[in-house]
Amino acid sequence: MKKPLLFILILLSNSVSFSAATTSALDIKTYKYAFSQKDNFKVSYADYPAGEDEFYELNYKNGAKLPHEIKTQHPHGLKISGNNHSDDLFMYAYKKITGLKPNTPYHVSFSLEFAANAPTGSSGVGGSPGDSVFVKIGAVNQEPQRFVDEDHYYKIALDKGNQLQDGKDMIFIGTVGVDTQDSIYRLKTLPYLPDEVMQKKLTQFRVTTDNQGQAWVIFGTDSGYEATSTFFYTNLSLTFKEVSECNIPASHRCPLQSIK
Repeated sequence: MKKPLLFILILLSNSVSFSAATTSALDIKTYKYAFSQKDNFKVSYADYPAGEDEFYELNYKNGAKLPHEIKTQHPHGLKISGNNHSDDLFMYAYKKITGLKPNTPYHVSFSLEFAANAPTGSSGVGGSPGDSVFVKIGAVNQEPQRFVDEDHYYKIALDKGNQLQDGKDMIFIGTVGVDTQDSIYRLKTLPYLPDEVMQKKLTQFRVTTDNQGQAWVIFGTDSGYEATSTFFYTNLSLTFKEVSECNIPASHRCPLQSIK
């Protein structure tokens, strides 16, 4: 009886070792950006009529000098501005992320810092300049593109949701409102102290890379405030953590991980 028992123990030992090796091989990468000119984020706009860039006062600048009241280690950031005549202007930036495993699912965690001068609890044209401008962030495996729809409006070719509603490709992480007076810029980091609902969607956000191990991070503001908003993005931190096949919904693989 000793030999069969020894054989079983050896099998169990090998199974545990294999499971541990599989888990330890999962890819984790962190990317950090301070929005200097060399980071060169691409910027675009959507949800406004084609040909109306000048009327909407659309402008941006990589490596723009921050407002004098913002004191940071890096005095420059990504400036994005626009006048929301359409009650739904989406101002966004994106960048290609490389060095990931090809065709691989990753959980993505985000931390986005920016400077805004719109007070929380304020009122304005069509909505609050602080509480009706919604920050979205996400990741996709194709470069974000926009197109002109049948109403001659620019639209973005991904699912960002509308204003505070989440989409498949982007999620709502907060508003631009800050504790300020007299239009003084203040820094804000999102997500900030996420509640249970926010925490759940943050832990569930995933993207699958393309066949070259690439993904595109995208973030921006979806506005219900019908006037001018100007923001300076100052820091972005991303962590891509490879998702084990065992943690993918509807997957029944990796049974060895249940062995203790």
